[in-house]
Amino acid sequence: PGALAPKVGPLGMSPKMVGDRIVEATQDFRGIRCVVKITVQNRVATCKVLPTASTLIVKALNEPDRPGHKKGDPIFHDGDLSFEDVVEVAKVIRFKSLSKHMS
Repeated sequence: PGALAPKVGPLGMSPKMVGDRIVEATQDFRGIRCVVKITVQNRVATCKVLPTASTLIVKALNEPDRPGHKKGDPIFHDGDLSFEDVVEVAKVIRFKSLSKHMS
């Protein structure tokens, strides 16, 4: 909420309310950095997670949360992905692509 205050304050909205909406929208991506699109209409904020390929791949690895992780330390991901997992990620990301069909 600290970084939201200068952006949301002039719109007449509470940063805590917007932060709570972001937390609700990102429940599936706990511990993973993801992009959130915030749309404000009539002083009501709606949050939508915009998935990236890296976010979906890390989520597909089903790694446990790292509660004791320090911000500066690098994170090394380890695990196996099936081809079906990769295809599912490609299907979700398809709307960003300019391709006509998946082949």
